[in-house]
Amino acid sequence: MHFLLDDIARILASPLPRRQALKLLGGALAGGILSAVGIKQAAGQSNLSKCKSGTTACGSGGVCCTTSTQICCTSCNDPFCAPKGNVCCGTTSCSSSQTCCTTCSTPFCVPKGNVCCGTTSCSSGQTCCTTGPTPFCAPAGSTCCGKSSCPSGQKCCATCSTPFCAPTANICCGTTSCTSGETCCNGICCAKGELCVNGRCQSSKCNP
Repeated sequence: MHFLLDDIARILASPLPRRQALKLLGGALAGGILSAVGIKQAAGQSNLSKCKSGTTACGSGGVCCTTSTQICCTSCNDPFCAPKGNVCCGTTSCSSSQTCCTTCSTPFCVPKGNVCCGTTSCSSGQTCCTTGPTPFCAPAGSTCCGKSSCPSGQKCCATCSTPFCAPTANICCGTTSCTSGETCCNGICCAKGELCVNGRCQSSKCNP
């Protein structure tokens, strides 16, 4: 680079006509750029040539993988070597008994047979619930309900901003649930024998 600067200074200080000086400056700059590119290419080739016989270059950072027993993983910013037979997974690799989960920003390995669920995995029989702000695993036989899950014998009520669980036989009503015989009236449960009149519970004996 310092040779390029010397050439430019020499051309500018010479008594050459302007057109000829500009022409020489253009040639000097072009030569400098080509020279810099050549240096970078040579550096890249040098990194590749560092790998010994029986190894393979992995990326351009000088990493060499043993050809017979390793693979090159480029699943992250910095390439790396992993055992042959593994699967590249983000910054690591998964064995043949594992699965790579990509359900979050950072891939990770889980036992084969599990279901990837956000930043975790659900085992056989579990359900991955996506009804909340973040995915989670629910026990077998349960129903996903907002941030939680409802066990067998209950249902999920979504009659308000926060879903909740209630007995299966109940009627979802606003933030609560009404039992058998009750009537849901504008988010309130009217007792047996009451009527819902204009959004209010009223005894059936009263005249409207």
